[in-house]
Amino acid sequence: MAEKVRIIILMICLLLLDTGVVLTRWVLYDEREEYASFLREYGEEIEWLRVENQRDLPPIFTTPQGKKLRKLNVSEVRPQGKEALKKLSWWYRGNMEHGPVWVDRSLRDLLSAYGGIYEGNIHAKSIYLTFDEGYENGFTGQLLDVLRENQVKAAFFITGHYLLKNPDLVKRMVREGHIVGNHTVNHPAMWSLTEKDLCREIEELAREFKKLTGQEMAPFLRPPMGEFSPTSLWLTAKLGYYTVFWSFAYHDWDVKVQRGPDYAYQQVMKNYHPGAVLLLHAVSRDNVLALDKIIRDLRKEGYEFRTLYEIVEAE
Repeated sequence: MAEKVRIIILMICLLLLDTGVVLTRWVLYDEREEYASFLREYGEEIEWLRVENQRDLPPIFTTPQGKKLRKLNVSEVRPQGKEALKKLSWWYRGNMEHGPVWVDRSLRDLLSAYGGIYEGNIHAKSIYLTFDEGYENGFTGQLLDVLRENQVKAAFFITGHYLLKNPDLVKRMVREGHIVGNHTVNHPAMWSLTEKDLCREIEELAREFKKLTGQEMAPFLRPPMGEFSPTSLWLTAKLGYYTVFWSFAYHDWDVKVQRGPDYAYQQVMKNYHPGAVLLLHAVSRDNVLALDKIIRDLRKEGYEFRTLYEIVEAE
């Protein structure tokens, strides 16, 4: 009897993962392995990290239009106790009735203390498009075309490898008014780094971005694999970044497991909600082919596409 119960529970978990209702650390582990394969091909470490870190980049607390943002009033005292360095993984419970996702109270408290966000105004029909860019798979140009044609601004979280290999695409993102956020140089597990190494991962990418574009990197960071600790959140905020999680994602990063644009479309349309921050991976051919229809049909439902700046604007 106990064995049958275990089998039933396993089948339910697999069904939830397949429908995109729940995103757990099991799914995030798959993403880590996928990215590890990429790093083995292109090299484990970027040379920037051998340069002594200089903490000379000022925090940004205004939008490109000059509107003020909520300041990150973070204590000078780092998190204390045995939980301070504990590995945490972002997770949430989805809502199939297009309502807000459920997030554990302890996680919400941490995000509130250290400038973390995962959704916008849940009382307004707003959607926030974000794309993770660990490496280029040939689809970002087409994705940018779709956004331009639909007059939608999105956020792109890039790594050091992405910036080095695709400077023209990064400059196009900036030129067309998109947010370019920090996804670290080498896509590490942030909770596992020393303070010095974590600062380097964040600030060296921001410095190289400014060299390329002439602009400061937007004050938004997405932790690789959704992994973090109270200390990494605290330090990220001290460096002037809002940590951006998400309220929708699905198994789209594996380029060997693409199920067609209709599947991508259905995943989004089953799970969108007011204030949703959508995480999509630009390496997915399905996402790019489905994006135009997703945007048009969400607009038919009365939704407007907003930027992350609007979530953190000062009241």
